[in-house]
Amino acid sequence: MTITVSSGSTAIGLVVSSGDPLVVLSDGEVEFTTLLSGGSATLSSGSLGFFLTVEAGGTLTGSAYLGGDNDVFGSIGGMTLESGYLTVFSGGTANDMTIVLESVLQVDSGGAAYNTDLQSGNSEIIYAGGAGGGGITESGASLYLDGGSATLMTVLSGGTLALGGSLRSNLTVSSGALQTVEVLSGVAVSSGGFIEVLGGTVESGVTLTVSSGAVVSGFAVVKGGAATGSGSATGVIEVAGSIDGLSVVSAGDLTLLSGGTASGVTVVSGQIEVDAGASAAGTVVSSGAVAFVYSGGKTSGDVLSSGGRELVSSGGVASGLQVLGGGLEYVFASGVVTATTVSSGGKLIVSSGGTASAATLLSGGLEYVSSGGVDRHGVVSSGGKEIISSGGAALVVNLLYGGQLTDDGEVRFAGDGSLDGILLGSGTIVEDGSGALYLSDDGAKFGGGAVISSGEIQLEATGVLGSGYVQFVQPSTGSAVLQIDASADPAAGGFFSNVISNFNAAGEDIDLAIPYVAGASAYVTGSDLVLIDGGKTYKFGIAGTTAGAYPVLNDGDGGTLIDPIAATAPKAIDPKVVAFAHTAAAFAPSNAANAALVSSASPGAATPFAHANSGGAGHF
Repeated sequence: MTITVSSGSTAIGLVVSSGDPLVVLSDGEVEFTTLLSGGSATLSSGSLGFFLTVEAGGTLTGSAYLGGDNDVFGSIGGMTLESGYLTVFSGGTANDMTIVLESVLQVDSGGAAYNTDLQSGNSEIIYAGGAGGGGITESGASLYLDGGSATLMTVLSGGTLALGGSLRSNLTVSSGALQTVEVLSGVAVSSGGFIEVLGGTVESGVTLTVSSGAVVSGFAVVKGGAATGSGSATGVIEVAGSIDGLSVVSAGDLTLLSGGTASGVTVVSGQIEVDAGASAAGTVVSSGAVAFVYSGGKTSGDVLSSGGRELVSSGGVASGLQVLGGGLEYVFASGVVTATTVSSGGKLIVSSGGTASAATLLSGGLEYVSSGGVDRHGVVSSGGKEIISSGGAALVVNLLYGGQLTDDGEVRFAGDGSLDGILLGSGTIVEDGSGALYLSDDGAKFGGGAVISSGEIQLEATGVLGSGYVQFVQPSTGSAVLQIDASADPAAGGFFSNVISNFNAAGEDIDLAIPYVAGASAYVTGSDLVLIDGGKTYKFGIAGTTAGAYPVLNDGDGGTLIDPIAATAPKAIDPKVVAFAHTAAAFAPSNAANAALVSSASPGAATPFAHANSGGAGHF
């Protein structure tokens, strides 16, 4: 038998069982009514329902307004909840509901709500084990997934999705306010919408797509899951899957876990952490943001712009960086950066134990190598600056004309190289390979030393070593040569500008552009090595241990070569012997290189003594 509540009538406390359907006509009202299993009720348009309970197996349908607290263990559909509260319990379903006037739809574990129209000022909460699908969250409304799951849902501009559950199908954040969003599978959030993902997880096989104008906050992406798009992300974000193209903003914290990857991510006023086994490519870090690359983590092609920083920790690797104005790359102990380009206003700092390889410093770019840090095969362009601090080292620096190198540590070459720019500092420049190192620009403020243990150092201009010194180290094989070009040669009657130390053994040579004249000779007197060539005298300040004799030869190109003979036990040399040696040297053939040699030596030639000027003091 059908129970009918007529227009203008109110029924209170009804119990509707199987076989006795309830019908409430327009303007009718039903309160504190229970639908048992098998019981059904239809509330017509314009009717009202308050404090209704639908038991498992019961069915409530229609287009009426509901108010008060309503509990559903069975099925409800088509109603409008107004200033009320509706809870869908385990086994219950709510379909095609409209939520208005500060109402709340709650879906508990085992319950489900489908195609809900959640209007401004209202909320829907889906708890763990609950499910929602196909609904629309309008501007000013809030959908909370508090452990629950959602699929095929749309959050319009101004709406909020707070996600603390799992995205079990694709979540799409679309552009354009209040537009129709075509979603095959997932949750769509229009431009201007905000997704607050409270510990939610993007599962394997699921893609979170965030389009321009939308924001997501605080989520995790597991292996096999993905987050992509041109929108923004904030809060704590953990990615073991992939993230692509998003902007991390407002102090957002993105962590790439082992196996996680990032591509084209922009970090603004936030940070990105790359853990062991994770990698990031093409990250743009700016406006006070920072990237941390930890041991086992890798980055490539990152761009550090104004206020952006990247810190590479021990065991971390960064390659292909671009450090723009205001950007800073900092390499810690055992960290490695390769192929970095530093533009005007950018800085690259290599701390103790860190290594920078193949860095290019453009005009206005700066690299600082701390004590214990190493720079390998760097290029300093015109206007660029590199500073090697005391205890720091560089291997093969290509210093171009107009570039500036401050060497307070050690710059080492194992073959060919060139220092064509401005040289400063008080460290050492070492050539220990088989090639030649060319120095050709301004070294007026350099006070360090050039060490030749193998190969050749060629001075192509006067003053390229400033007040520094030249030190010879006897090579085990081959030769160690100081090549002095015409513009750097001492003037007749004058001194060479740099003190020469430990010039004392076979295999060590000074090759001058001064034309060789048969009979040329050289000898030590006091702290000077004196060359007499063609009746002209040239002097070199020397220090350390001297040779037993200094034969003078033709270098094969018409220049003058001084080639010492190793020292013997010190002994007094009679002045007559010195005079005889000078006379004999006059008869030496012009091509006498490596032949039996005649030279002169001063008494005490094998006795060590101090530098002749302050420029080399304290180095030996």
